[in-house]
Amino acid sequence: MSDKKLVKSAGVLGFVGGVLSLIPEINIIGYVLVLIAMRGLSRAYNNDVIWRNAVPAVAMSITGMIIANFAYVKAMTVAILGPLATNSWEATATWMLAAIAAAWWFIMAMYIVFLIGGLYWLRTYGELVTVSGIQYFARSSKLYWLGSALLIIGVGAILVLIAGVYAILGFRRLSRQYDIKS
Repeated sequence: MSDKKLVKSAGVLGFVGGVLSLIPEINIIGYVLVLIAMRGLSRAYNNDVIWRNAVPAVAMSITGMIIANFAYVKAMTVAILGPLATNSWEATATWMLAAIAAAWWFIMAMYIVFLIGGLYWLRTYGELVTVSGIQYFARSSKLYWLGSALLIIGVGAILVLIAGVYAILGFRRLSRQYDIKS
């Protein structure tokens, strides 16, 4: 397979993976497809930096999602089932404080994981814009980093979502960059 064909197929795979990564129930599949696309782009551009940064970026994104889901389930379980197991106000208050404390620790862990992941996404897409020249990846890299840093105050989630859209547009441009005639 020529480099042009590899770039085109990786662009299509990255586009599909990017779209799937925005859907909460199946985002892990999307991240895996983006990782496979990054491997193809790393080979096509003969640039190992893309791959070396994409692996931890995807790993941190998946880990962060797992922590977020676990934190939500754990906090809701403690908050709902705790008061049902007791019949006094003091015990209920203790359960609620335990739920808040557990949620706080999970949120802090999730924030740290997403912050590290944001740094790797910054590097991955930054390198990809260097070799491909597609500016959507430059915007995506900056927004991923800024979004992960601001995730703690909530506005970061919107920036990460916008960064994902820019990445999707970049992959779409990659998939259409070369007019391949077989």
